[in-house]
Amino acid sequence: MKTTSEAALGSTVHLEGKPVKTFEGFPEAKPVVFASIFPVDRQDFPRLRIAIEKLTLNDSGVVCTHETT
Repeated sequence: MKTTSEAALGSTVHLEGKPVKTFEGFPEAKPVVFASIFPVDRQDFPRLRIAIEKLTLNDSGVVCTHETT
């Protein structure tokens, strides 16, 4: 994996050369809530992007699609 976004729910991460027993059977997460989020001030877009990246790092069930750059 190059980034944490490549990890899926139930992914097993281990050190190279030291494999561990994996747990099978985690279903793929399906989105059920949709939201559009915009900052009050346009200059806060970079801070919002960082906050969303931190959220997705902590919760692999959160899926984000950026509509603008």
